[in-house]
Amino acid sequence: MTTVPTSSRRARIAAALALVATLVAACGGSTTTAASTATITVAAPTRAAASGARPALDPAHTALLVMDMQQGIVSELSASAGTVITHTAAAEQAARRAGVHVVLVGTAFQAGYPEVSQNNKAFARVIGSGSMLQGSPESQFDPRIAAVGNEPVVIKARVGAFGSTPLREILRAGHIQTLVLTGIATSGVVLSTLRVAADDDYRIIVLSDCVADPDPEVQRVLLDKVFPTQADVMTSAAFDAELAT
Repeated sequence: MTTVPTSSRRARIAAALALVATLVAACGGSTTTAASTATITVAAPTRAAASGARPALDPAHTALLVMDMQQGIVSELSASAGTVITHTAAAEQAARRAGVHVVLVGTAFQAGYPEVSQNNKAFARVIGSGSMLQGSPESQFDPRIAAVGNEPVVIKARVGAFGSTPLREILRAGHIQTLVLTGIATSGVVLSTLRVAADDDYRIIVLSDCVADPDPEVQRVLLDKVFPTQADVMTSAAFDAELAT
């Protein structure tokens, strides 16, 4: 017997997809608005940008950022998002084994959305949606990549991980020099965070199979053309191998 979603359920789905669209559009991407056709693009393995040997990773001064992999964003997208979660969970495990810092970054708002200005063209559409409120089920991280022990969890009300958060202070206190980026969407939180991190002089690694975007062409251009100018791009398996050397 097929269960027909309630109007409340449909509203939550629409709100979650609208939030994904907002986070992507804020950084120049595009997404499909209909829930029935929502897809997410996972990258094929991508070569690292830098030619020659890269400096060895120092786990004690490296942080893995796991960004916007929350129930309301992941669960309502296509099944391919599960591949991203699987690879990210493996990257987390490898990082923890090697002593790399793991930091989760998510999006959530206070009731009434006081953090969101009507002047913010991208985020103003979230006001009144009832989506991604702090403490709500959809704001919780996917349990497959949830924080372990005292790993920091940073909550933001902007697209990038550095805006409206104490992330800089956390990284400075941990003497972090290298950031490893994962997240949904590639053209949203990943791009925004990478740009700021590069300006802050971090060494940056993007895990190509741990990021995803609704637009396949945007995904390809970012991973093959844009990100390599400021970051090394590699798979989670290559990251694991580098940690093991």
